[in-house]
Amino acid sequence: MYKFFIFTIILLSHFQQLRAQALTPIGTWRYHLPYNSAHTLDIYNNKVYCASSVSASTYDLASGELAPLSKLNGLNDWGISVIRTNESTNTLLIGYENGNIDLIKEDEIININDIHRKNMVGSKKINHIFCKDHFAYIATDFGLVVLDLKKLEIKETYSNLGPSGTSSKIYGSVITDDKDSIFLATEHGILAARFAPNVNLMDFSMWYRFGTADSISTKDVKAVSTLNGIVYAGVNDDGIYYFNGSHWKRLINLKSIGTFYSLRHSNNKLIASATYRVITISDPTNYEINYPTSNPMEAVLDKNNNIFIADATLGLAMWNNWTTLLALNGPYTINNYRLFYLNNSIYSVPGSFNSYYGHTYREGGFTCFKNGEWKNYRSSHNTFPYSFDIVSASFNFKNKKTYFGTVGFGFIELDTDSVYKFYTDTNTVLSRQPEGAWETYVSDIVVDSKGIMWIANPSSGSLLDPTLHWVSTDSIAYPTAWKSKSFGLEDARYPLEIIIDDANNKWIRLGPGKGKGLIVFNETKPTNSWKHLTTEPGNGNLPDPSVQCIVKDKKGEIWVGTNKGVAVFYDPSAVLNGSNFDANTPIVNQYPLLFDQQITCIEVDGGNRKWIGTREGLWLFSEDGTEVIYNFTSSNSMLPSNYIMDLEIDEATGEVFIATDKGLVSFRGTSTESNKKYSNVKVFPNPVKPDFNGLVGISGLAANVNVKITDIYGNLVYETKANGGTATWNVRDYNGRRAKTGVYLVYTGSEEGDLSLVSKIAVVE
Repeated sequence: MYKFFIFTIILLSHFQQLRAQALTPIGTWRYHLPYNSAHTLDIYNNKVYCASSVSASTYDLASGELAPLSKLNGLNDWGISVIRTNESTNTLLIGYENGNIDLIKEDEIININDIHRKNMVGSKKINHIFCKDHFAYIATDFGLVVLDLKKLEIKETYSNLGPSGTSSKIYGSVITDDKDSIFLATEHGILAARFAPNVNLMDFSMWYRFGTADSISTKDVKAVSTLNGIVYAGVNDDGIYYFNGSHWKRLINLKSIGTFYSLRHSNNKLIASATYRVITISDPTNYEINYPTSNPMEAVLDKNNNIFIADATLGLAMWNNWTTLLALNGPYTINNYRLFYLNNSIYSVPGSFNSYYGHTYREGGFTCFKNGEWKNYRSSHNTFPYSFDIVSASFNFKNKKTYFGTVGFGFIELDTDSVYKFYTDTNTVLSRQPEGAWETYVSDIVVDSKGIMWIANPSSGSLLDPTLHWVSTDSIAYPTAWKSKSFGLEDARYPLEIIIDDANNKWIRLGPGKGKGLIVFNETKPTNSWKHLTTEPGNGNLPDPSVQCIVKDKKGEIWVGTNKGVAVFYDPSAVLNGSNFDANTPIVNQYPLLFDQQITCIEVDGGNRKWIGTREGLWLFSEDGTEVIYNFTSSNSMLPSNYIMDLEIDEATGEVFIATDKGLVSFRGTSTESNKKYSNVKVFPNPVKPDFNGLVGISGLAANVNVKITDIYGNLVYETKANGGTATWNVRDYNGRRAKTGVYLVYTGSEEGDLSLVSKIAVVE
């Protein structure tokens, strides 16, 4: 068997390229999350576990290996708020913003969802976890919950501990070394009580509230901890205090430096985090202030006294007289307003319009995914010129330059040598916003087959202000070469998106709330050059006036997503030709397609199937929209959220990039763009190993061809049809039996019935 396996690898070496090996298997997910921010961490089984509200990672102290941590690794939720280790039970506790808890015990992950499922009004966020023996004391926004880590059940809950029994947020807890007392850090100051079986801690009157008479604040106490029998507390915008048995004394004055974040026991010391500072405390007379990173939210010490830091602007870092960054590669933000597939790369722009189509002031820049790596361009890092709210991107194939539309700065040209140039109302004919002489809005840029750039230019000025412009690639710098169109409609002030159909008509999506429907325009028509499409029968028949997205499919049809489902223009050329051009709605199970949902985005894959994003999840429909293939939600898939912001597909691999309001993920679909001829056909994975249970992808095929898979003797094993340029095989025959060890041949069939060998697949049992 071993010799046959080696023979198989040698035989296939001429057919497989290294690029194919970098692919993810069909039907699998991966996350594309920012790791440049973190707020909590701890050390467990010789690994540092670190997290922000959107991502998490591990750092192996022995090997130095960094790895992502997510639902793909077995976690049960998103939005980690705190990580703590219980040494007594060798358990890592992960608390979430929604009250959920995961316990990691060696290689097992156990979910404790009692708090998450608790029927109550208000926040269930877990703020802090203190461990004593086999109990975890969980500080939440509604009280303190005691979790028994041996029985895996909630033992007690202490709530309504505020003044006069009102609700109070608990930020932290600690039990004294002698187990005599329990202290709480709350939004109403420090509480303390006897920790004894005969004391009812659920009764707020059993708690003593420290106040000004005790020399400490009655609000914004963020943390409490103990060291060598002494209780310490951290007060926001004030300092670090210790309790001398009768009153509190300030150890470190932090009034002038900003925010206090955390205080915890680590490696027989206390370690505190505040703006620009990490402080290690050995006793009330011995402490050291370090200045390692910009915004340390939390820190721990390993056994060698290296300081590991969860930093709000750098992610995971290590300090040992200098700062070492330990962040994984990823985009720099979860804000993915729109996605684009440009020049064989995925681009994400983070900007946005607010509800009044003004600024959101998101940092200028973009992020690009190519060859498995994210590269970030940011104004704050001097890799992108100062700007904000980048909302669109386009690649001009004629001059090989990339263009970015902005809310306020016009559009920005990026040359291949990283030279940037701004185009605004000062050096073009673009309209500017009347409320700001420098503010020029460009919401979209598309390039037609002749290299003409079409530019959407929202303006709240006069109705006569043109909001659509076009100019040839070679004439951008010459304002007299520009052409413009004003539609004279209130609804047309805010064009947000442009697509061009096969008849060279420009379909313009108008901003919902500021406009209604669509405008279709063709500059070559002397009369009837444009129409405004609405919900009226005979004038568009859209299911709703608020249009959220438009896309052209492989047949040239225009698919439109609205607040009440999907509409399709099967003959787009009819709109300006005077014939019937009303939109139609595909019917699924006797109902209009997604008629009860707000459509946020639509994308067409290589098989002309329709990926449709909504506020309630992601759908994949058949080419005509009448058959459901997938319906992904956060509860049945790896989606971090049901709110889908935008979609884009890598045409070469079929990987679907999905922007949600909680970050970017991708799913490798079963369809790619097809080739007119077979070129560089790829099979992945190849060889197929015994532990593989997914789909084998065969890409680089001609469009929608029939595919036959035979054994080495020519016996038919499986037959299917490609979706676009990709076919899939589940490594089983028609009877559902797993394919035996051997080499299998992949043939494609022509319309005349001829078969051509295009690749080989090795299967190893």
